[in-house]
Amino acid sequence: MAFVEVKTRACRDYGAPEAAITRSKRREIETVARAFLADHPVRDVDVRFDVVAIEVDRERRLTRYDHIEGAWRPDG
Repeated sequence: MAFVEVKTRACRDYGAPEAAITRSKRREIETVARAFLADHPVRDVDVRFDVVAIEVDRERRLTRYDHIEGAWRPDG
């Protein structure tokens, strides 16, 4: 099961889209994932945290799309 954070940027003034997923944001996503799994128990399933990074130009045309599987692992 993958929990996926999608980030889009129209320019790199603030860095790449994936760079916006801070440690704090990762912890927030992990908390939501734990709550979801507590409410929806599943057996024998691997869990991973992915990132989809999207960049578009000024006309909103796609210039980059990157699906990063297993972008991070939770701390403990």
